[in-house]
Formats: sequence, C-alpha cells, structure tokens
Amino acid sequence: MSSDSAAATPAAPRLRLVTAANLLLVAVFALILGAWVARMAGEGVGPDELAAGGYDPKDVVPFGITWANPIGWLCLVVLLVYLFAAFLGPVVATWTVVVLARHWERLTAGRRSLLLAALFATVTLTALRLSPLLEPVNRWLAD
Repeated sequence: MSSDSAAATPAAPRLRLVTAANLLLVAVFALILGAWVARMAGEGVGPDELAAGGYDPKDVVPFGITWANPIGWLCLVVLLVYLFAAFLGPVVATWTVVVLARHWERLTAGRRSLLLAALFATVTLTALRLSPLLEPVNRWLAD
C-alpha cells in the first residue's frame, strides 16, 4: 500500500502514464546523445565529420540490426521515438499541463515536482531537438 494519497485517486493511472511518456522522451534523447558522443569519441572525429555520412549510427548496434537481434529491435524503437519526438514532445507537454491543471490540488508535492521537472525536460529537449545546435546529431541519424 502506498502512502501517497494521489495513488488512490482514479487519476493515478493517467498520472503514471503522463510521467512515463515524459520520462521516455527524456531517456530516448539521452540514449541518442550518449551514442553520438560515444561514437564521436571512439572514432576520434568531430561532430561535423561524424555527421558527414562516413559513420553510420546502425554500426553502433551490437550484432547489427537484423530481425533476429532483440537489441536491434530496441535500437529501432529508440530511433523511431527520437525521430517522432519533434511531434510527440509538444503533445506530451500539452497533456502534462492539462493533467497538472486538473489535478494540482490533489497531487502531493513530490508528484507535482516530478511532473514539473519532467515537463521542463520535455520542453527543453524538444526545443534542443529542433534547434541548429543538434543539427549534426539529426544528420547523423538520418544517414
């Protein structure tokens, strides 16, 4: 039994889902950026050279992307979520604002803080994803 009073409300599954959606977008962004930095460091090249097309992101996947490789399937899901994050980010952020506005009084301080931090991270990372700052990462993934 949870001591969290919001866990007993009918909105608890919705709160968990919106939190999970935000954290999924943040985790995918961190995985992609980590793979990009690791590949750049491993090859000893800069961001522009990495994005020029000589270093395929699919080469990072152990055993390659094949139908029989579960790691390959996971990498494909991560890539698809990252590619659609430009559209999913604003939708998830709007959904989070609606959930926060509807349930603000019933939420504990911890849940409010978690949702606000997740909202901030989603909005920030979506803006970064669309900015020229991460254009080399987007070119590398589009290879």
